[in-house]
Amino acid sequence: MRFRSFRTLHRLPHRGQPFVQGIEIDRGTIWESTGRYGRSTLRRLDAADGTVRWSRRLPDDLFAEGICRVGDVLWQLTWREGIALRWRVRDMTCERVPYDAEGWGMCFTGTDVVTSDGSDRLMVRDPGSLRSHRAVAVRIGDRPASALNDLTWADGVLWAVVHGTPYVLGIDLADGRVCSWVDASDMRRDELPVTAHVMNGIAALPGTDRFLLTGKHWRSLYEVEQRPAPPPRWARLEGLDSPP
Repeated sequence: MRFRSFRTLHRLPHRGQPFVQGIEIDRGTIWESTGRYGRSTLRRLDAADGTVRWSRRLPDDLFAEGICRVGDVLWQLTWREGIALRWRVRDMTCERVPYDAEGWGMCFTGTDVVTSDGSDRLMVRDPGSLRSHRAVAVRIGDRPASALNDLTWADGVLWAVVHGTPYVLGIDLADGRVCSWVDASDMRRDELPVTAHVMNGIAALPGTDRFLLTGKHWRSLYEVEQRPAPPPRWARLEGLDSPP
């Protein structure tokens, strides 16, 4: 397993400091899903300066969660409502689609949509219907890696924010093995003290090895890159501090 930390390269102002549930970056646009009943939105931000270019508030009975783009469709999950929202990007019309799980994070691999539900399990789904066809149990050594939240895909690796922690895991989707452990403590520390400092929101920057990272009520969106870091004590004790 590789151990890394994130280094900040650039910050964007996070307009309104919303309760972020998921982000996606595409063609100069940052798509952002924000949560809570009565306050959930889908927002479109300018990737150059963080300006909010468009925003739509969801019905009060929906708690928005993760998002991903698949062609002309932007998928947006809801938490416990049993539906996903399918937005048509060209005119931003929306329809409700049945969804069979609790919604947390999601991403598109280029062939499949992958979703999380807060457990150690990822579901691989059809990108057109979100019907599931494979489950992946995520493991660090022999232990389950639970609390998987927002997701992004980059260079054949699925990256998952671990809810309630400053960590991001790099996962081999073929077998569920965690191959990278990345510490984002510096970014989260910069955001203290805020009412909710939970990290949630990660998106790979296309054509680079960098990521966009943020969290619930964070003041900034961070453009970050990885750098080597020493393995934590628990990894040394469990013999996980050697490269695979």
